[in-house]
Amino acid sequence: MSRNFEESMIIPMNPKGEFSGGSTSGSIIALQWFANKMGKVIISFDKGCKYLNSPEKPNIGFFYDTVLQKVTHRFSIDDIIDDSKVERFYEFLPPWRRELFESKPEIGEYRTWIIISSIYALNEAKSLDYFGKKRAQSFVYSTKGPELVYSKKKPSPKEFIDDIIFRTLRGKIEFTEDDLELIIWALFVNSKSEYVRRQSRIEGNLRLDLLVKNSKGKFIVLELKRDTATKETLVNQLRPYINGIKTNFNLKKLNGIIVARDASTDLLTELEKPENSNIKFLPYSFSLKLGESNDYLFLTS
Repeated sequence: MSRNFEESMIIPMNPKGEFSGGSTSGSIIALQWFANKMGKVIISFDKGCKYLNSPEKPNIGFFYDTVLQKVTHRFSIDDIIDDSKVERFYEFLPPWRRELFESKPEIGEYRTWIIISSIYALNEAKSLDYFGKKRAQSFVYSTKGPELVYSKKKPSPKEFIDDIIFRTLRGKIEFTEDDLELIIWALFVNSKSEYVRRQSRIEGNLRLDLLVKNSKGKFIVLELKRDTATKETLVNQLRPYINGIKTNFNLKKLNGIIVARDASTDLLTELEKPENSNIKFLPYSFSLKLGESNDYLFLTS
C-alpha cells in the first residue's frame, strides 16, 4: 500500500486527560494507554472517508482537544477500513467501542474505522488555524503536520493518578467520586482486568458506577463512594445494579465491590449476612512518598 504524506487527518476528541467510555469515542489518554498495551487501537466515526477504498492513504493524524480547543496529539495511521474488515482486527477495538461495532448501522449511514498506533503528545499544542482549518467535524484534512515536534514519552497510570490528587490539593477543590472513578480506572490499566462499562443506566433511574471483567473473565460491579458507604449503598444501589446486570448479561452469578473511604456499622453488619457473600467492601486511602531516598531524609537506617 502506498503512503501519501501530503495530507493528514485531524480528529476531534473530548476530553483530553480524562476517562470517558460507554458510547463515546473515549478519551485521548484512554486510546493512548490502549494502544501502548495492545500495539494498536481502532477509532470510529459516523462519516464516510474519501480514502476508504483508495490505495493511497495518509499515514499521520492528529487529535484536536475540543475542551482546550487545541491540537494536542499526533498518531500514525495503519489503515482505514469499513465494517466488513473490522472483525479481523477485533483485538484492537477498545471495550467501549465494541458495542458500536456490534450494532448495525441504519441504511444510508456510514461508519469509518481507523487503525492507529504511536499516539504521542505534541511539544506545543496548536490551534486549527495552524492547519488551515477553522472547525473540526467528524474529521478534517490538512496538508500540514508532519513537521511538528512531539515527545515519545508514554504517560503512566501512576503519573495520571498523582496528577488527579495534586490537582485537588493545588486547586483547593473537593476530591469527587468522579476523581475516584478515574483513579480506579487507571489502576485497571496496569492489571489484567478490563473495563466494560461506566455510568450506564440499568433499570429506571439506576445508574452503575463501573462494570469490569477480571483476568478470569468474571464480571464485577463496583459502587464508589467518596466518603462513607452505608447500608443504603448496598440495598438501594449495588444490589439492584447486580440484579440488572445479571439480567442484561444473562449471568447466574455476579460479584460486587463497594469502594469507599469508610463503611458504616450497619453496612458491615449487612455484609456479614450469607446472602451478601458475593459483595465485598474495599476501603481506599492515599499516602505520601518522597522519591526513593526516604532513608536518607529521615535517617531510618
